Parts: sequence; C-alpha cells; structure tokens
Amino acid sequence: MILGASIRLARAQEASNKPAAISNNESNDNNVPVAHAPCTKPDYLEHDNVRYNAANTLLLDNDDDAVMMEWERPLMMAHAQILTSEMKGKRVMNIGFGLGIIDTALQGYEPALHVICEAHPTVYKKMIEDGWDKKQNVRICFGRWQDELPKLIEEGLEFDGIFYDTYGEHFTDLEDFHGESWLLSLATLVSTQNKASHTHVSFFCCRTHGKSTPQA
Repeated sequence: MILGASIRLARAQEASNKPAAISNNESNDNNVPVAHAPCTKPDYLEHDNVRYNAANTLLLDNDDDAVMMEWERPLMMAHAQILTSEMKGKRVMNIGFGLGIIDTALQGYEPALHVICEAHPTVYKKMIEDGWDKKQNVRICFGRWQDELPKLIEEGLEFDGIFYDTYGEHFTDLEDFHGESWLLSLATLVSTQNKASHTHVSFFCCRTHGKSTPQA
C-alpha cells in the first residue's frame, strides 16, 4: 500500500512540474516505466488469442504468457477453505475465473450464492460452454469488477467471502479494490491472490474486517 501511494504521489508531482504540452505528448510515450503505467497489460481484455490448452491446465494470453496455471490449484483450494470456513451455505464471490479452479473448489462447499465476475470474452465464453451459467447457485457478472461491483452493492448483496485474482491489472488496481470504503460492508472476508502479470511475482493475503494477515 505504501509503495502504491508513493508511486501515485510521484506521478502527480511529475505531471504538475511539466508543461501541459509535454504531458500530453508523453501520454502516448511507450517508454513509460512499468511502475508508472496504468496496467501491466492494459490491452489484455482486447487480446483475441487468449486460449486454454487441451487439458485445461493452462491459460495463455496473446504473448504466450500464463494467465493461470495448474500449479496454483493447492493455493486456490486453501483460499476456498478460508472463504467458506469449510462450511456449506456461504455467500461467496470470485473476481477472475481463469481456469475455474477456485470456483470448482467453492462449489464443493455448496454455497447459497456464488457470484463470478469475469471480464475477458474468451474466458466468459468458456464458462458458458462448461455450463457455469446453468448452475442454480451461480450468477455470472460479465465485465470489469470496477463496473460490476457497484451494481451488486446497489442490489444490497452481501457476501461471507470474496476472492480476488485478476490478470493484467496494475497493483494500484488491487490497492483501489482494498481501499474502497464499501468493501467492508460488502464482505466479511476478502482473500487475495495477485500476480504481477507475466512476471508472476505473487503475494497472498487474507483480510477480515479491514485487517490484513499474510497467508503462506
């Protein structure tokens, strides 16, 4: 959080210290440092060659970078256990479907409500092909979480747990997600896995009532 805040401050100071014409020209500069870019892969949702392998154990983007891999299964299983407290009838939400590993794990706990938010058209199509839209306790929100979560809040929905694992977003997007004041009223528990795009620098955390506790 501190790193994200420092980067935001640095960007704001840089913008205020430069003439408007220079700032406008640099907005199209491809040499912007990754840490200052709005997203590690800002065009990911427009990638038209996102694909699964035949065994459904790997999801790749246009650059052949892994969006999600089978080795993440034990981690996803652990997140599902945390979110449900290994109890049936919970109300859960997952942001970022990927290979569907955590959603399959969550279904094993027979949640009363299971909302899945997915923004990539190819992944959404795979979800429909696999029949996720036919499951009685599943609701699919096709779109970015930034657009879909406010709609759920307007409906007055509440969750026992939310899992967040997107791809291509900058870590400041994750910071925004955790920083939103409505998050604590939306869910009791938030569990996070975040990969810095294709570099797969990962961290995991569990947040209960605004407190963050690292998870191994």
